[in-house]
Amino acid sequence: MLLIAIGVVLVTGSGTPEGTPEAAAPTGADAAEEEAGPGSTPDAAETSMRTWEPYAGPATPTEVSVGEGPHSLPEDPCAAFGAETLAGMRVEEDDPYLHVTDFLSSCSWSGRTDDNVSVSLDLEYMVSTDDPESVSQAEERFGPKSDVFGMFGTRLEKRAMDIGDESVLVYSDNRDDTTERLAELLIRRDNMLVEVKWGPRGTDSMGPVLTFEHAEQVMPELGRQALNHLG
Repeated sequence: MLLIAIGVVLVTGSGTPEGTPEAAAPTGADAAEEEAGPGSTPDAAETSMRTWEPYAGPATPTEVSVGEGPHSLPEDPCAAFGAETLAGMRVEEDDPYLHVTDFLSSCSWSGRTDDNVSVSLDLEYMVSTDDPESVSQAEERFGPKSDVFGMFGTRLEKRAMDIGDESVLVYSDNRDDTTERLAELLIRRDNMLVEVKWGPRGTDSMGPVLTFEHAEQVMPELGRQALNHLG
């Protein structure tokens, strides 16, 4: 006699075969990915600090729109750069260092990428201590101020820029740290001097990460944004 064995599967109310463990609910990053939906990517602000990449600035370059001088020092220089710019420069938006006096207004940011590139970004607005509204004194201070750029290493490049009434970009190395390159931009607009300084420091295995071509591309954009914050 031919016997045919028929397996019977008992089905629970949920449709899962009895005795088969149900899949555990996703947690942590898996849950976040499932909630976001297939094909989703992390928000740009969350990923911007992960690795070092050259920042070219916004898709549309900033146009300078500044009223007639004399200009007053910004009360909040830390507001000169928005979140996109700070993320692109690889510095943290939170907890910048603010310093304001009667003749100087400055802000400093820092950051470190996941591939261990440390970055500093400094912005400084300055007026004359003798006469804060004097254009001629700002003109006199422009040359000596730019002459000290690169003093902690060797000037590798110096180039005049077309920003404000006069401006210069200096690119230098650091005699005490071969992994650092420093870009310093000085701008004069009427009675105001504006300095932007950016110093990415690579790792020993990377070496320097900032090239002059990169500095020449992005520093003028920072200068234009800084000018638009003049009081």
